[in-house]
Amino acid sequence: MATNAYAFDFLDQKREAARLTYSLPLSERTVTNLVRSAAERFGDRPFLHFKGEVWSFNDVDRKANQFAALLAHLGVAAGSKVAIFLSNSPGGGVGWVGFGKANVAYVPVNNDYAGDILAHQLGRADVSAIVIGDEFIGRVQHVKDRLPGLEILIRVGEKSEEAVNGFRCVDFDLFDQFLATDPDIAVFNHDPHAIAFTSGTTGLSKGAVAPNGHAVTFALDTSRTMSLKEGEKIYNSGMPLFHSLATWMGILPALITGSEYILVEKFSASRFWPDIHAFGATVALGVFTLPPILLKQPPREDDCRSPLKRFIVTQQNDEFEKRFNGCRLLNAYGQTETGCVTLTPFDEEPRRGSCGKVNSETFEVRIVDEFDHECAPGVAGEITVRPKHPFVMMTEYYNMPAETVEAFRNLWFHTGDRGKLDEDGYMYFVDRKKDAMRRRGENISSYEVESVVNRHPKVLESAVIAVPSPFGEDDLKAVVIPQPGEKLTHEELWDFFDENMPRFWVPRYIEFRDELPKTPNQKI
Repeated sequence: MATNAYAFDFLDQKREAARLTYSLPLSERTVTNLVRSAAERFGDRPFLHFKGEVWSFNDVDRKANQFAALLAHLGVAAGSKVAIFLSNSPGGGVGWVGFGKANVAYVPVNNDYAGDILAHQLGRADVSAIVIGDEFIGRVQHVKDRLPGLEILIRVGEKSEEAVNGFRCVDFDLFDQFLATDPDIAVFNHDPHAIAFTSGTTGLSKGAVAPNGHAVTFALDTSRTMSLKEGEKIYNSGMPLFHSLATWMGILPALITGSEYILVEKFSASRFWPDIHAFGATVALGVFTLPPILLKQPPREDDCRSPLKRFIVTQQNDEFEKRFNGCRLLNAYGQTETGCVTLTPFDEEPRRGSCGKVNSETFEVRIVDEFDHECAPGVAGEITVRPKHPFVMMTEYYNMPAETVEAFRNLWFHTGDRGKLDEDGYMYFVDRKKDAMRRRGENISSYEVESVVNRHPKVLESAVIAVPSPFGEDDLKAVVIPQPGEKLTHEELWDFFDENMPRFWVPRYIEFRDELPKTPNQKI
């Protein structure tokens, strides 16, 4: 792809760093094009950091070519589906972009998965090969009899090509023996880039088919949200590479802007700020639960000199921004299936409590009631989305036609989330439909109740859940993690609840724990 396919437009010169916006023709929005263009433009500049190792843009492009050659050697043809089952590592990044060069759809696997859900996803996606860490091989062996189509294990770790329980095994590092010549395989924006499984609201997890155009548009919209300029330093706070926040919202924006991408194995609150200062990171990636945890860390002498300027995706927090040198907390709303449905315009004052403004360049958005009638501004309902351009969001749930039709009923994609819009197009997230609770005839959002619980100075984090009520409907239970070293009583919390929330919100039960069960991407 020619370098001039990108149009750079510098705006707002009064800012310390000019805002950089990007345009890329829809037909050229492929992951392969981004990788090639980044290598052409940024060459041997540092790109990927991991545990002291540094790879340049050229390194990643070359290694992706070699990995694509390994896939061809193994008989994995364009259009095949190959899974990645790895902990965070450079190998995961190389495999991911190498699949793009080979026009192979990758299937990211949650590191916590085993048993039925693992067999369901690998089988449903027609996976024929898997790039797998040795620590996960036993889990795949356990479900081998349910995966007749899975034949090849590309092993990361153990140096062995011996078969494992009927599989053909090759060493991942074998790719280094192949020529780094670009395979020059035709890839289009409509070609599937990934099959990413999401839980949805009911039933079995569904594999969202994400075309190349979707992944790249997601990255372009994210870059616009963060107002990225060339040469940023983007810190992945431990988000796993099987999550779109780490890849489509992290790696691809770094390729677009010639930025450095700092990858760590997993989130550590105590390591976060030392890493930020050591790398000079200007952008951080993480989920909305992280800033409150970071804010409750002991103050550091260099808090007021943090180089971090933007943190995505999270909620506005004046205390955080004041303590950490004006770091801007950027909120957005989207899903794996959609991309950035709303975003916080960087040059506008954030709207308190909102998750940003409708991304009108890419989507139309409606809030609807249970019969799909549009709700008035300020009235909560289900968030529905429709793309303005082809192949900028998922095309289907793979091998699930009935679920696809249901999700796109009445020609709008139904997100399963509840929210509301104001008159100016700002959206306010309410809750997942499946997480909404009903008590004394009132609908209650666990998200909103947790926001109040977490404001108590002795609370580190919490989860509010529904439990059966002897009076019908739901009772509420707050599972609370106190701040380390703090003594917190039930009575203290209930007094705080009485002062800060409606009576029908007040949890009937409180349980204290040392920690909450979390997914690898830090969701409770």
